[in-house]
Amino acid sequence: LAEVENSVFKLAKEIEKTKKRTNALKYVQIPKYKEQVKYIQEVLEEKEREDFFRLKRLKGKK
Repeated sequence: LAEVENSVFKLAKEIEKTKKRTNALKYVQIPKYKEQVKYIQEVLEEKEREDFFRLKRLKGKK
């Protein structure tokens, strides 16, 4: 019986560790990466708009 209790206790501790890790991913790491992706997309879109504007200007000068 003591062996079973010990095994259950160890399993419960491992489950708690896993919960902490998943929460860290869910609430810290994943949102951080989503923000980084959003920032990169915005920078790329802005660069694309600038390039488009430059091309229009060049065509207008010709």
